[in-house]
Amino acid sequence: MKVPIDKKSIQSLITWEELNERLNDEIRWVTTSSTVPSIHLISPEGDKVDPQYFSRDNKPHKMRIQELWDQGFTLVLGTVDNLTPRLSQFTGFIEHKFQRAVFTNLYLNSGKTDSKSFQAHVDKTDILICQIMGQTIWGVAGQPEQKLDSGDSLFIQKGILHEARPVQGIPRISLSLAITNHKQPLVDRFSVKLT
Repeated sequence: MKVPIDKKSIQSLITWEELNERLNDEIRWVTTSSTVPSIHLISPEGDKVDPQYFSRDNKPHKMRIQELWDQGFTLVLGTVDNLTPRLSQFTGFIEHKFQRAVFTNLYLNSGKTDSKSFQAHVDKTDILICQIMGQTIWGVAGQPEQKLDSGDSLFIQKGILHEARPVQGIPRISLSLAITNHKQPLVDRFSVKLT
């Protein structure tokens, strides 16, 4: 279900320039962590890549990541809620709004191939997807395919099968917010415009 979040707010969460600056900060990134910013890669077939394939001593190897990026691999940046002040503020707003912890990932794809961003799967938490830049095609069980354009957002309830792929030829940045478990469905709470 698409949700009414202000498009300009989503589009301004992070820029390519800010991402490049943050990615060049080698101290910040590791390949195996759920508590500090981490880097993962997804193959064009949608499979998670073993970190040993693109890192040394738990630190990402920039040249190898660049090679894989150029081949259409999706770069996943985990635990990014504090990557920019705007991301931090937005994540804090969502946590406050729903009184739940939120875990964040950025999905980056060069658009050089029509590759999967991940295999079809279900999540144990509700997911809010924000299309910061570019376009992504979403397949959500029981619904026709949906294309998210820059500034669009999509809510996927926990337990619903879904998959995503970038639109070929268009680089993209997507933010995924996993909203931790709760007792009542969040779907009705999106009737209020988030800004």
